[in-house]
Amino acid sequence: MPPLSHPQGKPQSAIGSKQSDIVKMLLAEACFTTGLGGLAGIIFGATLLLVFQRSLVYYLETLHIEFIWPAFSGLLIGSLACATLAMAGGLLGAVIPAVRASSEEPYRLMQEGG
Repeated sequence: MPPLSHPQGKPQSAIGSKQSDIVKMLLAEACFTTGLGGLAGIIFGATLLLVFQRSLVYYLETLHIEFIWPAFSGLLIGSLACATLAMAGGLLGAVIPAVRASSEEPYRLMQEGG
């Protein structure tokens, strides 16, 4: 069965979405999930740093290294930069699979498990 056609001649999938809609949906999903993963990593790392703060500071003092916490604004900017970098990486990693998936018919992808 040939793919459905849009009135302007653009191919559509069996669910009625244009290829660009499918690519946008997959890229948005990749951006969202990697952004959440980056945010979770930042929260986890900050929690570990706070939990081990006392032992870390003690260890650094035994090495005669002064430990200074950066300003909150610096931490916030760094955290946002890391989350943005994670989202950009997820977006870049999802472009080719999204384009490939958009050109396939959904029933074929479900049958092949791909």
